[in-house]
Amino acid sequence: PAARAAYVGQAASLAAAPPPPAVQIHPEKVAAAPPPPHTPQDHPAVQRALANHPGEQAVTIGLSFAVSKDPAAEGEVFVDHIVPGGPGDLIGAIKVGDVVCEVGNVPETGSPPNMLEVYQQPILEWASIVKKGKAGSEVRFIFARHSEAKRFMVDVVRVLA
Repeated sequence: PAARAAYVGQAASLAAAPPPPAVQIHPEKVAAAPPPPHTPQDHPAVQRALANHPGEQAVTIGLSFAVSKDPAAEGEVFVDHIVPGGPGDLIGAIKVGDVVCEVGNVPETGSPPNMLEVYQQPILEWASIVKKGKAGSEVRFIFARHSEAKRFMVDVVRVLA
């Protein structure tokens, strides 16, 4: 009862207190946010990785994959983990659970990539496409997102692991 009375008394004193002063915003004092990177290669983390590890060959795209154990989706390979701040995360379009349908290297020449249909194929049969490539090059994925009944394409930059 005493604690309740103290709480009620505190609530009453808060109710009687004057409202806080209005917040004043001075637009001239607010710094503009820098524009987002235009491509994954423009991102500062990618630039640092490329500058700090010249000549190394181990690359990553910041995604890991797993095979579905759900009988309704038998054999589907899906995104199992997205490394925070990694290339796959920086794109902002990939979600855990997205299903891999096609994979291909994006040629530096601007010609279309040679895509490989990998839906329900073992990861080891196509992982080399993702792993073999120099830092700064891109791998293209076509994913399916069953929850939204859509397919979509993303290019993910490889960075040094």
